[in-house]
Amino acid sequence: MTHWFECLGAHVTACEVDPVCFPQFEFLRAAFGLEAVCHNKSVYDVADLGQFDVVWMTGVYYHLQHPLLGLQRAWGICREVLFVEGEVMPGEGNVCSFWPGEYKGDSSNWWVPTVDCLYSWLTTLPGVGSIDMIYPMEADHRAGARVWRQ
Repeated sequence: MTHWFECLGAHVTACEVDPVCFPQFEFLRAAFGLEAVCHNKSVYDVADLGQFDVVWMTGVYYHLQHPLLGLQRAWGICREVLFVEGEVMPGEGNVCSFWPGEYKGDSSNWWVPTVDCLYSWLTTLPGVGSIDMIYPMEADHRAGARVWRQ
């Protein structure tokens, strides 16, 4: 995605906590001549990176013990629009499934909300102007949202 964003003219700052991803990022950075830098940083700790017009939070919230805090931190560095994408479970209402230990073979997964619950999480962010939900995405178990500032 970093390559795609740079091809569109964006200046990209990436964050990752999984050590496996850093060699992959550096390989692609060299192969495509990317200018982006990848910080070893959790979404909880992004405040010192500055402000960005667009923040892209793909496949993150369900890996967080505190997903609302993670969304708040990402929103805090966002000037215009926050894109959120991730796993959702079927069903209606403000329901979220808690998976301490393992979900779908991954011990780093904690929470899987319904689409309604994900939407409700996003409404708790201060200064939200509108939220565009995108569901289903490439599969029934993925949803996305564009969260716009007022």
